[in-house]
Amino acid sequence: MQSSMTSELTSLTVLVFLTLTCSGEPQLIGPTQPMVATRGDDITLPCHLAPATDLSDFTLEWARPDLDPRFVLVRRSGQELEGKQHQSFEGRTSLFTDELKNGNVSLKLSNVKIPDGGTYRCFIPELQKDALVQLVVGAVSSPDIIIAGLDGSSRGVMLDCKSAGWYPEPEVLWLDAEGNLLSAGPTESVRGPDDLYTVSSRVTVEKRHSNSFTCRVQQNNINQTREVHIHLPDEFFVSPCSSAALIAGLSLGQRQTTSSSSSANQSSATGHITVEVDQWGRYIRLMNTSKQEEQLRGCRLKLQVNNTETFMYTFKETNTIKAGKKITMWSSGSGSNDPHIGHLVWTEVKPWRPEDQLQLSLITQTGEIKLL
Repeated sequence: MQSSMTSELTSLTVLVFLTLTCSGEPQLIGPTQPMVATRGDDITLPCHLAPATDLSDFTLEWARPDLDPRFVLVRRSGQELEGKQHQSFEGRTSLFTDELKNGNVSLKLSNVKIPDGGTYRCFIPELQKDALVQLVVGAVSSPDIIIAGLDGSSRGVMLDCKSAGWYPEPEVLWLDAEGNLLSAGPTESVRGPDDLYTVSSRVTVEKRHSNSFTCRVQQNNINQTREVHIHLPDEFFVSPCSSAALIAGLSLGQRQTTSSSSSANQSSATGHITVEVDQWGRYIRLMNTSKQEEQLRGCRLKLQVNNTETFMYTFKETNTIKAGKKITMWSSGSGSNDPHIGHLVWTEVKPWRPEDQLQLSLITQTGEIKLL
């Protein structure tokens, strides 16, 4: 019985081959351009026989010549031979079996990985026909912008842009609101053990009409671009925070985070300035524990909530913290009256929740100082 089936299949193969030969030389056709995929995607590597022919009973091979073993998928006698497959492709490859009757031997590759990039060979041994498919695999991620500090000489604002998880290595561009390229420092690029690149770039921007800036990270080989935008109010470009004693106290003090049993607030002691953040989002309080008045003129307070929202407050020339006193930043809609000396309302900030993750920092002419 088996011998009879084998004989029938052989006869069918010879018949199809002769038919194709008589009607014109068959061609196995792949894409003329490289296929591009992003890490984690599913992709189809096209390959089909023309004229269309039923290939259900043919031996079909997909291979990567640079691998050992080289086979990505092998189908013989209507079954896939998993034992011949390279282990890196286990469970991730398949053919469109319903389309084999139409000569379609395209390969579906799932959950694409960076090492999947390379040249694939689609091959039909009985016809001695093959086609090559080039696969380019990339990885992308969204960039972030942080305010790195102020340039005291130009009164400009220093912006840092960073993006991790790219492949191949991308380039970083800075643009103004009109799309003009800005002059920035050299891009720093680090390749990690996973072969992914982390890139960062810094630019100093000066006050202009819109004060809107864009960091663009792009990789032309995989046709991928990611952007992040930032708008800086005019107040950012005033004279920088100049209280040397305050800056030193914040920079050099030992930082710690505690929880108060009475109010369950977060506190951070930084030198002679103590920062208290109400867990219910009503206020942020700066307390001066020194014996001298501290000037806040030109300083900027930055609050990040859950790494998704960023709020900036620029202190006015009249804002000070007297020795042993406090200044409180009330969130908008908190409905509270500050019993302490010094109170301000941060109108852009709404009350947050105890489970929210907060980051608080002070921006001075020397850079950004983490408070919480």
